[in-house]
Amino acid sequence: MKRIGISLILILACAMAFAQDEVVDYLHVGKTLKFQDKKFELKWCQHPIEAFYLQEWLPKGETFDNYEQMLSVSLSFSETLSVKFFVDAKVKELEERKKSDKCCALSV
Repeated sequence: MKRIGISLILILACAMAFAQDEVVDYLHVGKTLKFQDKKFELKWCQHPIEAFYLQEWLPKGETFDNYEQMLSVSLSFSETLSVKFFVDAKVKELEERKKSDKCCALSV
């Protein structure tokens, strides 16, 4: 009986670890947005620290594995983290991505 209990706990732990997190509209702007006559759906969000939020929308029907456009909103309420901090972080991320993604481009 003890083995069954331990097995159930392990199964539940694995299921929780692989469960997809719910996408939360932290910014309260909508899980669906319309931009340039195209509908975008909220696909990813992050709230890693108290004063920072990040949300990303993809065109309806597209996934992160294969997409042509993305709407991304980063919002900070911090007085210590500057816009330059976030721009530099995004540039660094995209410069790294350019090494393996020939379509990746940026202009600041």
